Amino acid sequence: MSKTIVSARVLIVLISGLLLWGCQSPYKEFYTPNPNAGEPDRYASFSGQTNYVTCSEGERPQTMLSFMRQGYFAIGAAAFEANRGFDYHLSLREKAKEVSADVVLLSASSAGTIQRTIAIPVFQPGTTSTTSTTGHVNASAYGTGGSAYGTGNYYGQSTTTTSPTVSTQYMPMTIERTNYTAVFMRKLKPRELDIFTRELDDNERRSLERNTGAVIVAVVDSSPAFLANLIDGDIIVGINGDTVVNPASLKEQLRQHRGEKVDLSIIRKGQERHIMVPIANPT
Repeated sequence: MSKTIVSARVLIVLISGLLLWGCQSPYKEFYTPNPNAGEPDRYASFSGQTNYVTCSEGERPQTMLSFMRQGYFAIGAAAFEANRGFDYHLSLREKAKEVSADVVLLSASSAGTIQRTIAIPVFQPGTTSTTSTTGHVNASAYGTGGSAYGTGNYYGQSTTTTSPTVSTQYMPMTIERTNYTAVFMRKLKPRELDIFTRELDDNERRSLERNTGAVIVAVVDSSPAFLANLIDGDIIVGINGDTVVNPASLKEQLRQHRGEKVDLSIIRKGQERHIMVPIANPT
């Protein structure tokens, strides 16, 4: 195999590696903290070990919900598009350690392809060639005094050198692009009711003809809310007769009733009902 071909292949590999490298720390550069993550003291101590869970884009909401039911909360996420095939795991591990993530949900999906033309310099080294000449000669001489005869061999060399050259080859490349997403989650300390809530959306407000309340998104397994049979989708509208305006209002009202058993007014499937629930007093 010629040095020219070897050099070209080496350059192709090196250039491809540079194209795939992109941003060296994408999970750090594109990380966005969750504004609802709260203060660090609401989370359990980080064990130093992170559980990496791979799921598809479509599976991610349900996977996240299953971890919320185990008491984990999303503290931030990173999403970016990059070249497929490069190993970004070092960047991911560094970011997970930085934010003390107990769980990271990983998703990757195709973002199509892009076309690039790469200019590759090809080095052709100079050449040196040597030409050798050999032969045999006979010689005779005649004169008035008589004649003479002789033989001999000859040998010679000549060297020719050419200068090295550099040419450019253009190679088309198809680069596959991928959408990467990582959701970073931490384990929460036990809370008063151990539920996750959100505000009513526009459809719910129109349907129920009300603005106030807190919709349960997830109930932590074995929590007071779980044992009282609160379920996802229940809308908490009151505590001991006091209106629950929104999730922030609910959070403050639960703090006021720590260690008590309260009457929760909820709406389930359009019907209002009451459930007695003990409120924990977390330390």
